[in-house]
Amino acid sequence: FDAALLTNFDQMISAEVLTRLYDVSAKELSCPCFCLLLSQRQDISVLGPVGLMMRQSLTFHEAYKALEKYIHLRSEAGTFSLEVKHQIAIIKYMPHLHGEDHCRQISDLSLGIGCSLIRLYFGKGWNPRAVYFRHQAPPDLAPYNMLFHAPISFHQEFNGLVFDANLLKATIGTFEPEMKQFLGSYLDELKRARKPVS
Repeated sequence: FDAALLTNFDQMISAEVLTRLYDVSAKELSCPCFCLLLSQRQDISVLGPVGLMMRQSLTFHEAYKALEKYIHLRSEAGTFSLEVKHQIAIIKYMPHLHGEDHCRQISDLSLGIGCSLIRLYFGKGWNPRAVYFRHQAPPDLAPYNMLFHAPISFHQEFNGLVFDANLLKATIGTFEPEMKQFLGSYLDELKRARKPVS
């Protein structure tokens, strides 16, 4: 890949290149949990204006919906979906690529950042009820246990964070209607600009 892309902050790196970069980094460093560890050094600012939109939402559910709607403007590597059943909610992450071991690195990064984002709203003491990964279990589970503090299952049908559905109704103290409207218009314009011209 072109290393010059790393110095251009306005240039989106393709999902395929980014996934290969993560895979190569993990191999070269002999660190299977590379992206899980990387996720702990990133916060909501990594999402740019999408993160700002999330912070201006009235409830956590609205914040999640902003993420689901606009995440492709920051990363085309995968998408999020939400399932709610019997007072249990699951935020799932589905990679759109064919990385090694079910896109281990990008999945670890996404769920790691996702967990950190939820703690931004509910405090560092919040933990998911369970965590699921499609990839195989790593040789060392310690980094996963230290991050999630929850039962973790590997080789599952999906990647996801499980939590109490009542959190979706929780209000966010940073809600500002005018700012949310401005950011929504800005992001919608970006979406229109990204659509290919037929």
